[in-house]
Amino acid sequence: MDLYGRLSCYYSIKYLERIIKKSNSIIYKALIKYGYSNFSLEIIEYCESKDVLNREQYYLDLLHPEYNTLKIAGSRQGHNHTEESKAKISAATKGDKHPLYGKTHSEETRAKMSVAKKGNTL
Repeated sequence: MDLYGRLSCYYSIKYLERIIKKSNSIIYKALIKYGYSNFSLEIIEYCESKDVLNREQYYLDLLHPEYNTLKIAGSRQGHNHTEESKAKISAATKGDKHPLYGKTHSEETRAKMSVAKKGNTL
């Protein structure tokens, strides 16, 4: 979501009241609980778009913001889907809904995947 979309959501009490029933977002809950007047929004630095993630990570590391649960800029690492969301995602990609349903990889592709996997200790 872009900045305009994110801020539009934050500043719409109707949106927050509707989404709060499905979301575990602590910022949404806090905005409803404490009210907008207890929060502020500030631009702390202007930068080129190519530098945004590096600068965001810098400020995440420096400030440790209470309401930002994702600790790596540009990553969803640390985010957990609800059980309901997991079930919906699973149902949406089963059987003939799966993007690879009825398809097979070529021998060349399988060999490349095998080489890429070697040494991977996941």
